[in-house]
Amino acid sequence: MNNNASGPHRPVLLLDEGLPYGLDRFLKDEGWDTEKVPPGTDDTEILKLAKERGLVVITQDKQLVSRLRFQRVKCVGIGVEDILPVVLERLRAIK
Repeated sequence: MNNNASGPHRPVLLLDEGLPYGLDRFLKDEGWDTEKVPPGTDDTEILKLAKERGLVVITQDKQLVSRLRFQRVKCVGIGVEDILPVVLERLRAIK
């Protein structure tokens, strides 16, 4: 189901390299439009593209997140601190 057709406009998400496989498919299932960064694209080009087109960048690259935020480009930074609680919870369940 595409929530974009019936709800308020959502920005297109630009997914950086190195994100979990299939994340784009899950986001699309939730009604988001996504684009993937072509392999080897440098951070300056990602910043420029996102800024020009109003894209929201999703990345694990902390330096890129800092640059995007400094330029007031919307982004979602995903780090170990976001993933670790889930990993630890699942490990506790294995005991």
